[in-house]
Amino acid sequence: MLCAVRNLAHVFTGNSKTKKILRYQQAGKQMPWRVGLDEAGYGPNLGPLVVCSTAIRVTDPTATIWKLFPESMRQAGGKKDQRLIVDDSKKVYSGGQGLEQLETGVLALLACSTGAIPGDLASLLQATTSADCRADLQQEFWFTEDVALPKWAPLTAIDQARGAVLAEAPTDTVFGPMQAMIVPTGRFNQLLKEWQVKSGIVQHALIQLLAATNDLQPKNEDIFIAIDRLGGRLYYTAFLSEAFPGCWVQTVKETAGESVYEIIGHDRTITVRFAPRSDADHWNVALSSMLAKYLRELLMVQFNEFWQRELPNLQPTAGYPVDALRFMKEISSIQEKKGITREALWREK
Repeated sequence: MLCAVRNLAHVFTGNSKTKKILRYQQAGKQMPWRVGLDEAGYGPNLGPLVVCSTAIRVTDPTATIWKLFPESMRQAGGKKDQRLIVDDSKKVYSGGQGLEQLETGVLALLACSTGAIPGDLASLLQATTSADCRADLQQEFWFTEDVALPKWAPLTAIDQARGAVLAEAPTDTVFGPMQAMIVPTGRFNQLLKEWQVKSGIVQHALIQLLAATNDLQPKNEDIFIAIDRLGGRLYYTAFLSEAFPGCWVQTVKETAGESVYEIIGHDRTITVRFAPRSDADHWNVALSSMLAKYLRELLMVQFNEFWQRELPNLQPTAGYPVDALRFMKEISSIQEKKGITREALWREK
């Protein structure tokens, strides 16, 4: 059914970091739901690609999320303290350092959403992924969901962080779903045959996560979605039309700095903003970046441990191109012995 077109009069304030989101202050409305999407594992040849979405409902349309939680959350850098770090995953975890911070942030905020800290990988995946996604993972030769959590951070620290966030949360705040699309190697190579280009696989995952945002309740509350720009792409009308079939995609702005659209239909308007470095401006994009990185790190630990059981002195890999070739060379004899095909192991792009 074709979605009805509503009045599109609005004021847009450029790089305002959502302080004045489009037309909502002018119209006296609020945009309670904020959503962010990001990925991890786009570049590697080994291991899964992970694309994530997170949502939060707040009633102040002018405030950044970090400013709503000054006592319990902060961005990376600056003075170190006990507050939860929510930032671009590369700032939270890099060079083998920061896994404890990464895990604490992800599991504490997931518990704010679900009410419980997952005690194992099976529970984490149940809370964040679809049945189809979990079925794809089960096909991976190295995968097991029987992994105790937390793996790197003390459970008490995660629980304390969750309590601090909930205690500070403004009235009517709702921590929405944290969702993940995990594309392991086998599924990745299948999709690559369909899409021909790697970027199409990311778009495939983003489309499914974007479509799911319309399930946020209540259905009459509008949504603001922030996403990192997809490469150097400026135009997203066709992409968004696929994510929101039957709805009207109205272009608000398409410039080198940002591309902004309104998805109009049903009883709500969904505003989508694509811009570089969105994880620095939008709390939800940063959290999605962290969730994607955390899931990929958990899975890469399993991947490496599978091979290290056969080759105890094997150095683990993060799966990126140069080191992936080293890793493939060192495991080649075991790969042949176990009959593991290249297609099951190596992402072709």
